[in-house]
Amino acid sequence: MDIEDLFPAAAAVAVNRVDFSGDLRGAEMRRAEFAAGRACACRALATLGAHTDSLDRAPNGAALWPADIVGSISHSGGLCGAVAIPTTAARGVGLDIERIA
Repeated sequence: MDIEDLFPAAAAVAVNRVDFSGDLRGAEMRRAEFAAGRACACRALATLGAHTDSLDRAPNGAALWPADIVGSISHSGGLCGAVAIPTTAARGVGLDIERIA
């Protein structure tokens, strides 16, 4: 099963892996995952016709989605993803990526 299969057809999902083969450690790794997650969000939004290069951030760091779209971003262990869906299809959506050892 793919992540896309977890959501209704109206949802747009984007997934990406972060390459940690370099010397990324600690905070650098976290920043790389954060950036990759935001890039996934922009790709998901583009699928829905809401083209943007970046998402603004609320004071608490949460992504500020366009008014007519709800979405979720998650990243962990080098896997990043985002889901976006129009508010006409859902009031909320969530994605949580966790590494299971």
